[in-house]
Amino acid sequence: MRILDDSDIQTIWESLFFALWYAEMGRGCEEIIAAIERACYCSFKLTRVGLSTISKKWYGLDQYRIDKVSHLARHLLPVILDQQIKLWMRARRKQKLGGQHTPCKKLLRKALNDLVSSSGLCYFVLEILAEEISRTLIRSYDRLQIIVGKFELKADLIVFLYKQVISFASNIKLDARLLRTFDQYVIRKFIQEILPNESQLTQILVTLRLYQALNDHVERKSQTQLSGKCRSLFQRWSATIQDIHEKCLNGEFFPNHEVPLSRTIKWKPQLE
Repeated sequence: MRILDDSDIQTIWESLFFALWYAEMGRGCEEIIAAIERACYCSFKLTRVGLSTISKKWYGLDQYRIDKVSHLARHLLPVILDQQIKLWMRARRKQKLGGQHTPCKKLLRKALNDLVSSSGLCYFVLEILAEEISRTLIRSYDRLQIIVGKFELKADLIVFLYKQVISFASNIKLDARLLRTFDQYVIRKFIQEILPNESQLTQILVTLRLYQALNDHVERKSQTQLSGKCRSLFQRWSATIQDIHEKCLNGEFFPNHEVPLSRTIKWKPQLE
C-alpha cells in the first residue's frame, strides 16, 4: 500500500479547501468540517498540512468565506492539541517503564510555526489558543483519569504546551496589535482560565517552571533572533508570573480554593 507524501496531502487539501469554499453556510459546511476533523485525528501530517493550507489561502479569503475557514481552523487546533497530549503521554509511559528517554516531538510548535507568515490567522489562533488549551486539558484529564493528586504530571504537561506557544511568539513579527493579542488572549487567559482549574501545588510548579522557561528562552535567543519588543514582552511576562508564583506559595493568589474574579487579578499590559 502506497503511503501518501506531503505533495499528495497538499493535493487532497486543495480539493477539501475548495469544497469548503463553495459549500453553503450551515449544514453542508458543518458536514465537511466534521469529516475533515475526523480524518485529521488519525494523522498529524494531515492536520499540519491543513493548517498550512489555511495559512497560504488566508489572504485570498473574502467576507463570505472567512467565517467558514476560521471555523475550520478552530476545529483543527484542538486536534493538534489532542495529538500532542497523546504523544506526550505515550513518551512518558515508555520512560516510566524503563525505556530510553527521548524528547517528545513538539507537534504544536511545528504546526503553529507554519502560520507565522499569515498575521491575520495568527491573530485568530491567539484569540482561541488559551481557550482551546483549557478545554483540551480538562477533556484529557477526564479521558486519561488524571486526578487532582497528579500535580507533577499536570504541571509538566501544561508547561510543555506553553513552552511551544512561547516559541511561536518568538518567531512572529510582533507588531503592537499582536503584542496586545498575546497579552489579552494568551497570558491573561492562562492566568484566569488555566491556573484557577489546578490545585495549589500544580499552580506553584507551573508558575515556577514557566517563569524559568521564559527567562531561558530570552537568554538562549541572540539579539538578532529576538526583537526588542518580543524580548521586553517576555521579560514582563516573566515578572508577572514570578509575582503570581510568590502569591501561590503564600496561598494568596487563589485563597480558599476559590476561582478569582477578573477584578482581583492585577493586569497592566502597558503596551503603547
